[in-house]
Amino acid sequence: MSSHDDSVIFRSMNDLYKYVEEYSKSKISKTASSLGVIFTDGDVNYWYDSGTSKVIQLDDKTCKFINLLQTKDVRSEEFNEEVRFLNLDEESLISFFNEEDLFKGFKIKNLHSNAFLKFVHNQIQQGCTQLIIELTQSCNMRCKYCIYNDNYVGNRNFGNKSISLEDAKSAIDYIFSEGDKNEIHITFYGGEPLVNFEVLKGAIEYSISKSKLEDRKVNFSFTTNLTLLNDEMVEFFKKVNNLSIMCSIDGPREIHDKYRVYRGGDGTFQDVIKNFEKLCSISSINENFHISVNSVYMPPYSTSKIERIDHFFNSLPYTPKDFDYQIGYPSLDTLPEELREDIYFQDQSLRQWQQQKAVSCNSFDEIHQTSFTDPYLKIHSRPITKKASNTVSLNGCCVAGYRRLYVTVDGEILPCEKVGFAPSLGKIDSGIDLDSLFTNYIFKFSDVWTPYCDDCWSAKLCSACYVDRVNAEGIKNPNMEICEYERQSNLMYLSQYHYLLRVAPEKLESLNEDIVI
Repeated sequence: MSSHDDSVIFRSMNDLYKYVEEYSKSKISKTASSLGVIFTDGDVNYWYDSGTSKVIQLDDKTCKFINLLQTKDVRSEEFNEEVRFLNLDEESLISFFNEEDLFKGFKIKNLHSNAFLKFVHNQIQQGCTQLIIELTQSCNMRCKYCIYNDNYVGNRNFGNKSISLEDAKSAIDYIFSEGDKNEIHITFYGGEPLVNFEVLKGAIEYSISKSKLEDRKVNFSFTTNLTLLNDEMVEFFKKVNNLSIMCSIDGPREIHDKYRVYRGGDGTFQDVIKNFEKLCSISSINENFHISVNSVYMPPYSTSKIERIDHFFNSLPYTPKDFDYQIGYPSLDTLPEELREDIYFQDQSLRQWQQQKAVSCNSFDEIHQTSFTDPYLKIHSRPITKKASNTVSLNGCCVAGYRRLYVTVDGEILPCEKVGFAPSLGKIDSGIDLDSLFTNYIFKFSDVWTPYCDDCWSAKLCSACYVDRVNAEGIKNPNMEICEYERQSNLMYLSQYHYLLRVAPEKLESLNEDIVI
């Protein structure tokens, strides 16, 4: 991949028209839509330019002109007539377009470059920083949206296998031996991790002893449904430094108990909330302990429902000051049959609530929902280039095997705990298979997705990752509904971000450095 040829200069509006016409012919949709998109913050119109990722404020005439430029099947004569009617300052506008290198779009050959491949290889040699150990396949609950339910084909079903302490230690030895890292993150996963508490405890104690010998900091984390927590466990967790526990709570009792149930179908809220308070008490004893909550947002969707969830967590009297929670949709295809029509990418309520909250709050620091700022951060930190560039990454995919490794109960290495069935990256006793990594997670991914990303204005903002795009056979065929949801989300957050940047930039103090408009 390389930047566009700097010799492409528009000398007139007709030059620009011809370039856009030829550009459109190379796209699947045969339109200029992948050049960028017009959006509004309610009062002001903007142009997001896909080639550079710049955002340009538009006056009414320029906005109408760009709309015309993107209109499909407009003949040259019609285009020139409409441009004359708009009475634009054509010379100044063309000069500005050339100076900013706008309307070049991108022409992607693939989603990787030689430099990227070298980067991946170097990073793998240095080792990753996070190890995720699947402690057990077993769980004492049967949440109605669980990714391990029998109706979901994208992942294994519940099982009885658990990892042994010796195998867990082997995985820990592997992560310690990979490169020279001062800080290591070890996460425990399930099923329900507390089903295999003795191995969890032994693995933590083993990691602490290794970290002292090698003078390294180790951070521990896991997610739990809380129902198996007992006093012995609480006493142990009090003594562990740098421990983060994420608790699965969907909100107040009437929301939580609808889907988070025991095997027999009984609600779990009463047991969960009692044990949640016990865990929160650790924060007053151990300042290096962090507790958070993950909530799954289930149908029926409404902003009032999100408000009830938000109010519930913010009203709990015993949560520590640094407590936060995240709210998200269930995984695709895990919903019960009667709710399959209400899939998340048809819902707007969560985005609408976030938008209202962003406007009404005094500062983002007031909001304890960790996923709230992620979309704004994505807009803020997008790679903005002076010249249009063909460089488009693997969407929101991380480099498999670089940042994290997921080790199953059988010792198999996968990219992360969320991908379900996926091509193996190797075995813990032999390490990462570079051929599998490059073939399955870079080359094949690029082969499947390049034509679709090349046709999408949102490609450089895309956060879709391997979770919804791989299966046991390799890369899935594209799901255009998910792509459209991603585009609409990015459009909304571009709008909201630039509205806040214009009227209340103080709300973006942690995000709004080095913004190019």
